[in-house]
Amino acid sequence: MEVAPTPPLDLAYLKECENAISQEINQEFAASYTFLGMASHFNSVDVGLTNFAAYFLRMSICALEYMQNLMKVQIERGGQIQLDTLTPVEQDWSNAVHALEYASLLKEDSLVDLMCLYISAREQGDTMLYDFLENYLLHHLIKDITVLRDHLVKLHSLHGEPVCLAEYDLEDLGDND
Repeated sequence: MEVAPTPPLDLAYLKECENAISQEINQEFAASYTFLGMASHFNSVDVGLTNFAAYFLRMSICALEYMQNLMKVQIERGGQIQLDTLTPVEQDWSNAVHALEYASLLKEDSLVDLMCLYISAREQGDTMLYDFLENYLLHHLIKDITVLRDHLVKLHSLHGEPVCLAEYDLEDLGDND
C-alpha cells in the first residue's frame, strides 16, 4: 500500500508558526531568567530558603531546555530565530507562596500559547510540529503546572498554621521527568 505524500504546508501558516515558536523561545528565555532571579533571592543569606532556591534553579534549567528544543525545531523547519532583548522583571520575592504563584502563571501563559500553536498545527496537518508539542512540551508543562498547583493548595490550606518554609518538602516540585 502506497502512502499518500504529505501535502505542502501553506507559506502563511509556516510564517505564523515561525513567529509563534520565536515568541515561545523568548518567553522561555524570560521565564528562565525570572526563575534564576527567584533562585538567587531564596538562596541569599538573609532569606536562606535553599529548598526553594534549588527548585527555582531547576525550573530555570528546564525552561532553558524547552527553549533549546524549540530552537532546534525552528532550525529544522528552516525558520529564523528572533531573540528579543531580555528585560528584567522586577518582583518582590519576599513571599515564597507568591513566587510559586507567579511561576505557575508563567507556566500557564506558556501552556495557552503552545496549545494555540498545537491546534493550528493539527488543523494544518503539520504532524512534525504537533507530535513534538504533544509528546514533549505539553506533557511536561501540564505536569509542572499540576505539581505547582498541588503545592499551592497545600501551602494555602496551611494558612494560619505555623509553617517553616525552610523545612517545606519541595521534592515533588523538583521531580521533573
